[in-house]
Amino acid sequence: MKELDEKYLAKLRTHWNRHAAFPSIEKLCETVGLASKSSVFALVGCLVSAGYLERVDGRIAPTRKFFARAPAAQPGPSRPAPACVAGGTGVADPR
Repeated sequence: MKELDEKYLAKLRTHWNRHAAFPSIEKLCETVGLASKSSVFALVGCLVSAGYLERVDGRIAPTRKFFARAPAAQPGPSRPAPACVAGGTGVADPR
């Protein structure tokens, strides 16, 4: 996962830890620091594809993978990341 993706995931984890729920897409813009709802939709789509989030009854929910911390780098072969994770979210860094 790219550093930028990890930054957004960390912000989502922080929000979840404080509120035990995700806000609307509009409020997620503020939470992760993105300017548009379409950017948040793209981010959520990537995190769903990567297995960090799932869609339940029209809302997003965390998966077990969402709560897992990244293990230290291990030598040897590993499974390839999903395309959207390997290539990043396609979401521009607002900085």
